[in-house]
Amino acid sequence: KPGPPSQNTPTIETIKDQHPNDWVAYTDQIYGFSLQSPSDWYITPASMDALGSVTTVSSFDMSQLDPSSPSIVAGIRIDLGMITYDRPAEAPLSEWVVPDPDVAERLLYQNDITVNGLIGVKQVFGDKSFSEYIVFIPSGSKVFFFAVIPYGDIRPEAAEFIANEILQSFVPGLNNLDVQP
Repeated sequence: KPGPPSQNTPTIETIKDQHPNDWVAYTDQIYGFSLQSPSDWYITPASMDALGSVTTVSSFDMSQLDPSSPSIVAGIRIDLGMITYDRPAEAPLSEWVVPDPDVAERLLYQNDITVNGLIGVKQVFGDKSFSEYIVFIPSGSKVFFFAVIPYGDIRPEAAEFIANEILQSFVPGLNNLDVQP
């Protein structure tokens, strides 16, 4: 069960021109967000044809991943998508993003986080070393999610650093599409 929100809300803000020239900008036309990532990373856009489709940003070619041996690859996969916030606007996001019972036992902690002025929720799953985490960012009646999944033998601090750099560049709400995820 998630713990109470932290009194010290981490803040992630966009800092202009912070990334080297080898970072590229990406704008998602389906979900209406933009972000930056290293130019040698792979971006697989969401598809309107697939229910629950996500945009994936990864440090490795996902098409080369062997599902039977995912630990052979060392890298990071970040899935981004959007869900409709189906509760009253005054309902706390932290109460709405309760993990599914199948994964709730893996929840290490949950706290509030500010991303470019928007107060969201971060949930960290796994063991005491770096593991998966999800950041939920509200934008009107939509909630964007940013799921960070490490693969293989990647240094935890390196994985978290690069994922946070990408999250810093995240800008939601670039269009007014009435997308039904």
